[in-house]
Amino acid sequence: MAHYRGGPCDGQDAGPALYTESYCGGVKYELAEDGDYHALGATYPGGTLGGENQAYAAWTGLMRELGVKTPTTLARARALGRRMRRVVR
Repeated sequence: MAHYRGGPCDGQDAGPALYTESYCGGVKYELAEDGDYHALGATYPGGTLGGENQAYAAWTGLMRELGVKTPTTLARARALGRRMRRVVR
């Protein structure tokens, strides 16, 4: 018999652990190695659950850097180079 650990359903029976994910109280729980469902983002003896959100945020930040900030920085550097060449002449 699996139990919910952490979140709003902490300590409640989850029934037999048939699925790797479960929802209770509007929170997503994931089946851990100890046979219980742990709230995503909560810590348990095997490590931290919910690292996917951090990975998605990091990926989004990287894509923003490459797609938005890098072209802007390059355009500014080129404009500065043109201004410097005009000053030197």
